[in-house]
Amino acid sequence: MKFFNIQSFKVFRYMIIIVLSLTITACYSKKYPSDYPPLIIECNGVDLKTEVNEVTWIENGGNSLISVPEFDITNHMEPAIVNSNDKLTLKIGYDSDISKIKVIRVEMIEGHRREIPIELTDDFVQAPEEKGEYIYSIKVTWDSTPESIHFVSYVIKFQVI
Repeated sequence: MKFFNIQSFKVFRYMIIIVLSLTITACYSKKYPSDYPPLIIECNGVDLKTEVNEVTWIENGGNSLISVPEFDITNHMEPAIVNSNDKLTLKIGYDSDISKIKVIRVEMIEGHRREIPIELTDDFVQAPEEKGEYIYSIKVTWDSTPESIHFVSYVIKFQVI
């Protein structure tokens, strides 16, 4: 009595090859990394650390992080020291297929949050001329469709001296 014949073995072998091929193709054909990318801001050759505020990184599952006020995030952060009008270059860990980058300065005036748009040119912004402490929020959007949503908001706190 045979438990295993040659024909069954050939069919089984081809099925394994097809399943492995599809699995490998699926793993390497993802458009986006499996986790959201970091953002570093470079100023005068020094990398300044940012904190993640809000994340939606979904493609057939994924992860999300609900935002909190920028002031709550930056309470524990030491400000990065920059000079007036320094060039702050955005270095995003995954910079392909970005559809939009929005940079705002966030202020608290008389208990109210205020957003001031900051001009972004060729992946850099200019530090303010006026001395003081600043909080910037940088929202990077890759796409937004029902099947795939990828955006991250980062926060940085810096002091102009």
